[in-house]
Amino acid sequence: TEQPEPAFNHLACLLKCTAKHCCIPTHQRTSVQPDITMGPLFLLCFLVAGAAATHNEKHATECMWRDYLRHDGISAWEFQAQPHRHMVLHRDKAIRHVENILQEMSDDPSTGVQFVPDTRTMSLFKETSYMVSSRHGHPIHRDPAHPKETPFPWKKLGYLRLRQYKIQTPAGAYVPSSMPGTADLTFKMKLVDPDTAPGEVHLQQHVGAAKLTAKVEHDIHCDHGRPSMSPLYRPVSQDIDISRLANVRDYYPNLAQVARLDEDEELPFMHVVHRAKVVWTVVFRGVVGEANLVIKYNTTFEDAVAGRMPKNGELSLRIRREVAEATGTTGKDAKRRLYSALDAIADAMQVFRDAGWDGKTPALPQPEHKKHHKHHKGGKAAGKESRQATEPDEAPTAAW
Repeated sequence: TEQPEPAFNHLACLLKCTAKHCCIPTHQRTSVQPDITMGPLFLLCFLVAGAAATHNEKHATECMWRDYLRHDGISAWEFQAQPHRHMVLHRDKAIRHVENILQEMSDDPSTGVQFVPDTRTMSLFKETSYMVSSRHGHPIHRDPAHPKETPFPWKKLGYLRLRQYKIQTPAGAYVPSSMPGTADLTFKMKLVDPDTAPGEVHLQQHVGAAKLTAKVEHDIHCDHGRPSMSPLYRPVSQDIDISRLANVRDYYPNLAQVARLDEDEELPFMHVVHRAKVVWTVVFRGVVGEANLVIKYNTTFEDAVAGRMPKNGELSLRIRREVAEATGTTGKDAKRRLYSALDAIADAMQVFRDAGWDGKTPALPQPEHKKHHKHHKGGKAAGKESRQATEPDEAPTAAW
């Protein structure tokens, strides 16, 4: 356990002495035990409050935005903030707030942030998800002899997700990834090893008109990070039923075997929600990235269209390796440009957090020996560092 600060030792002593003295009946006090008035007690309260504030300020830890994985197997980085519901209660107001913050950073050349406001688009889609493992990476049907076993190449939640795109704004905007009437399918794996990424799940490069996009992305929160993988197929039929693995066999042919499931059994239902996703182009130290504001609606599609009754939201800044490496630089220069851009994103995320956009994710203590710009090697080391990270929807806090 931590040793108390000297100031707290001193205050504890004062409190003990004061309490002891106050408990002495007036008729038993000696001449050196004068009657205590309320003034000193109020002063003592102010001393305690001041010391507590100083203690909290001294021990307040920075977010871990800069502790992103510098691993060659990571193809994208997404820095994510979890705002309280009131931040997204009025969608237009939330959009303006995000744009104002991005513009303020863009007006300051030292931030390395260049906001491109005319690029804003918004898509509305229906999202349906079914679980393939537990939230903690256990099989759906646990082995009684090994109830805590996590045998999969992912160590947190694994689930199928179908997104059906309904509306795109502004009218006429051409965004190939989210055009109305299209859909995409992915199997999301939380907490994977970037070195294996994970090789046990077989993937088809093409299934009819659908093409595969497979990447390992590092999700960075204020208090933890987690490499994840989301092999995605686009476009797929909007009518596909993902409640059974047999129906997605063409895309993930051996997923039933890997997940230890009968491909014809009904998967545990996760949710059906509607989301509005707002996207802006933002350039970070010369590398083109994006800002995303995603708002979830658990009620009806009409509520999502009108922006009524949001459940929660997520604000993120992201960048892809291939974009950073397509600037003409190679080798160390390309990596230097990439990491410079990621540092600019990390600083920008702290600006959003300071403005109230990460209220649901309090910063947690970090080991004192851990420093910024540490070179992470990924692989088993990355898994060890991220092993205790929790799902955003599982708990209000997470341990690193």
